[in-house]
Amino acid sequence: ASQAYQSASVRPRDVDYWSIYDCFPIALLLGAESIGAASAGGCSAWIREAYAATGSEDHCPSQWPVNVGGGLLAGGAPWDAPALFGVVEAVAQLRGMANVRPGGEQS
Repeated sequence: ASQAYQSASVRPRDVDYWSIYDCFPIALLLGAESIGAASAGGCSAWIREAYAATGSEDHCPSQWPVNVGGGLLAGGAPWDAPALFGVVEAVAQLRGMANVRPGGEQS
């Protein structure tokens, strides 16, 4: 990830929306570490910060909006649908349409 940030001349906190492949719960945590949201082995602190920042276990903090559409764990993983699901969520986020869906949250 650090090479991608350097190439794009951005920092992790400059990114508005994160989509992490979450085929298993641990994959989301490892992904959070790899993008710099959490330090290596620091996911439990990252999650506690998220809850403290929002007062809710249902939302991630605004500085790290990760898989706000629910990711694969919410949408399932039938055949090739996960790739399309990710594209649809990213387009909704970029167009500012994510909050139109019931329960949707735009980052």
